[in-house]
Amino acid sequence: FNNIEFRRALSIAVDRQALIDAVFVGQGAPAHASMREDDPLYNEQLAKQYTEFDPDKANQMLDALLPNKDGEGYRLDADGQRVSIIFELDQTRTTFLDMFELAIPMFQAVGIDAQMRTMDRSLWEQRVRRGREYDATAHQFGANSGIAAMLDPRFYVPINNNCFYAQGWALYFTQPDNADAIEPPAEVKAQQELYRQLVATAEPARQQELMAEVLQNAADLFFTFGVSLPADGY
Repeated sequence: FNNIEFRRALSIAVDRQALIDAVFVGQGAPAHASMREDDPLYNEQLAKQYTEFDPDKANQMLDALLPNKDGEGYRLDADGQRVSIIFELDQTRTTFLDMFELAIPMFQAVGIDAQMRTMDRSLWEQRVRRGREYDATAHQFGANSGIAAMLDPRFYVPINNNCFYAQGWALYFTQPDNADAIEPPAEVKAQQELYRQLVATAEPARQQELMAEVLQNAADLFFTFGVSLPADGY
């Protein structure tokens, strides 16, 4: 997961429109966690990069990273072990369960041994949010516009325990002396410092400028990938 090409390959292995049509009855649009198009902070690269469904290209990219396969066509790591991803899901979120029933075969089709494990919400909180006992996880991102994204930029910069993709980096931001904290690479540290500047800034125009930088960096770093913008609420 630390290899950006691996993340890109998995992203284009997902047929987002098929998921939107089947689970959301066609409501939504292929996108990552991002601003909506009518938001002043909208960043097209962040929203749309690697959202095209292209399993042939995904296989080509993965062939360059993980060329060896076992007899069932699953990719092997440097130690000869099958590359497996277990998605741990809160069983109360039925939308996620429906989506992963469809998405897991898409990952398997490009040689990744993807699996789904469901659990009670309280157990999920204990293992995933507090214990970090997981391989991969999925969750809904609601703060996708304006000031809400500045207050909760979980997918753009690792700064709290909602940043499941980088718990060690998030701990470094909040508790650098914690034994579980992991010092991030320079580009991630720079992203965290930008966010410190943002929350220390009272002037709205400067807040917008800093948040635009945070979003552009997030687009370049490609920490996470998503499926769809949420449908309109009420």
